[in-house]
Amino acid sequence: MTEDATQAAAMSAVNPHPYSGNPEHVICLMACATDRWQRMVEDAKAMDRMAVREHGQLDRDHHLCAMQRQQARAGYTLVSIQTNIYGFTVRDTLNDGAGVLLRAEGGSRGGDGSARRAIEFARRWHAQDPDRREVILGYVAQELRQEWEEALADALK
Repeated sequence: MTEDATQAAAMSAVNPHPYSGNPEHVICLMACATDRWQRMVEDAKAMDRMAVREHGQLDRDHHLCAMQRQQARAGYTLVSIQTNIYGFTVRDTLNDGAGVLLRAEGGSRGGDGSARRAIEFARRWHAQDPDRREVILGYVAQELRQEWEEALADALK
């Protein structure tokens, strides 16, 4: 993908809507271009419900966890934009080894702690492989919510 095409894809990627995975209150910011991954999760959840109901399975998320591990091995990555004591950061949510992709406090994976920088980074990261990457909104500290709302409004323009 050329730099212009990547930039265009990145600029059109933000589309906030309820995330269909767990938990229900999570907001998806940049969805996968395919629904393949979500269908796999829905099938695993249905299998868990059936196993609990019909076989007394104690681990209610056994199949879901196994499916998420399989997805990670296949290259699917789910990250969240969230805050820590330094500001906004982008990090993995499935604990698949990706870890922190954009550090709020700078350094080798440095951001500047701003919501705008986190959104910009997440857009570019998502655009590199939109069929296997998804971005959700994680925890945003109360004192940073106004900054988040302003940055998101600018990103949607």
